[in-house]
Amino acid sequence: DKGEHDEAIELNKLNLSIQQNVLGNDHPSTANTMNNIGFAYERKGEYEKALEMYEAALIIRVKVLGNDHPRTKTIRNNIANATRELNKK
Repeated sequence: DKGEHDEAIELNKLNLSIQQNVLGNDHPSTANTMNNIGFAYERKGEYEKALEMYEAALIIRVKVLGNDHPRTKTIRNNIANATRELNKK
């Protein structure tokens, strides 16, 4: 349901703001929340917004966890999925 996704986006954006202030922009938890926001946008069909969040999360994960970490690979997979869906439009 799109209403649920809107609520998830709103709550995760609030969480992201808190994390950025408390943990910083380059913390793994900040990247996780960006991924969650991206996923909610993707479920709504808002692939451009999803990609923005996924790409921001990828930068953090590569910097903090490295290229070969499973969570970094998950973000790359999310980017590929959202890009594929966007190209279907």
